[in-house]
Amino acid sequence: MPLNIVLTHGYLGYGSEDVRYVLTPYFKGVARRLRELGHDVFEPGVTGNGSVEARSRELADQLRVRFPGNTTMHVIGHSMGGLDARRVLVRDADLRRRISSLVCIGTPHLGSPVASELLHPSALFGTGIPGALIAAARVDRGALPDLALRETPLDDDVDGVRYVDIACDGRSDKAGSPLFWLTRKLGGIDKSVINDGVVLRDSACIHPSRHEHWPMWPVDHGGAIGWASDWPTISVFIGRLPPGHLERYENIVARLASGS
Repeated sequence: MPLNIVLTHGYLGYGSEDVRYVLTPYFKGVARRLRELGHDVFEPGVTGNGSVEARSRELADQLRVRFPGNTTMHVIGHSMGGLDARRVLVRDADLRRRISSLVCIGTPHLGSPVASELLHPSALFGTGIPGALIAAARVDRGALPDLALRETPLDDDVDGVRYVDIACDGRSDKAGSPLFWLTRKLGGIDKSVINDGVVLRDSACIHPSRHEHWPMWPVDHGGAIGWASDWPTISVFIGRLPPGHLERYENIVARLASGS
């Protein structure tokens, strides 16, 4: 059964309209594969370093245009994209009744220690963190406070929506990239704790009585969207996908379609 699928990007991410500037989609290869399977896929873009409130309003506006009337949809959010969708569900009654499910991949429901450290960008120099990330932290538009560690989620769940959480484990040498080794170090994340280099499992998978917790993915935070950053050369970085990447998204959509 064909589905309407929305792919929502994370912090500093981008939508399909911005691909021409960065050469490759944020969710690498995912939209094309799902379209080949007959699904209608939308990749909205919101302010990369904006707050959840700002980003979620931008997201809601685009969803109403792309899927008008009574059209139903399923949202797959990576990282902060999951938080944006949660805010839409809480605030927008019309979209709430039309969003059947929300799948959150590596979403920091309880924040990230890396974001907590990025709130103090002056302390990042000399850490090995790329200058572009430090520069982004210095001009943050509200994202980092919303991504910092917290004891409870920013938004409550709503009735009538299927919530799915997927955590990632990027601790192995083959699953992790140099960038996310650095972020793990920056956030003081102990390697004994399951994490993807940015988000701990206990932040990615919450409310076990209300959220479905699907099997963990053996990739880091970037690998979850197809950025096989353990291979350093630019040509391979752009062209190669982590093993099983597209199959994982096919499985998500197949389960949503079947209700399993």
